[in-house]
Amino acid sequence: MKCGDVAHAESLFYSSKEKGLPMYGAMMKGYVDNNLPEKAIDLFNKVENPDDVNMILLFNACAQLKTKEALDLVKTTSKQIPKSFYSNPRLLTSLLDAL
Repeated sequence: MKCGDVAHAESLFYSSKEKGLPMYGAMMKGYVDNNLPEKAIDLFNKVENPDDVNMILLFNACAQLKTKEALDLVKTTSKQIPKSFYSNPRLLTSLLDAL
């Protein structure tokens, strides 16, 4: 979505029958990059067993919003992160940025 065609990207995404974590991540990143953090958060909530990349994108979306609700989501989600994710410096950086 670097060219900003969010509608076309959404059409492709939602028409796909098999969506893996990379597809969710790409769509979330597109939303964040196009200043649509609410859509990124909504999509994150549909992801089963998110990976560290999905978590990073969630934190980036919350940082864009700068609301109490977004901060609460960051705090709640950060308590549920698998300990193995904490070895990812990008995840920690995005978490700190969102707080």
